[in-house]
Amino acid sequence: MRNAQWLDVHNTSLGEDIIVDEPSAEVQVSAKQQLTLMRRALAELSEKTQTIFNLHKVEGLAQAEVAARLGISKSSVEKHLAAATKHLMARLNPDLSP
Repeated sequence: MRNAQWLDVHNTSLGEDIIVDEPSAEVQVSAKQQLTLMRRALAELSEKTQTIFNLHKVEGLAQAEVAARLGISKSSVEKHLAAATKHLMARLNPDLSP
């Protein structure tokens, strides 16, 4: 129903232009390359830093939850996340590194 309303407003019929809601092949290839680089960069970190990064950034746990789960301080979690972020930025955006 909403698509029909949009088509009415924009005077477009399904026979003319079909809107595809997926990224282009170039964008998909670039995203896969970035993901590969990110995985390699993460693998260069200590196992503990990788675990903390994954719990917080991938699984969505709050820093306090990560700290509680691993039995470490929240400050330690913050330090590991900062180190991981700095490392990933340097690997993924080498032009921005000091």
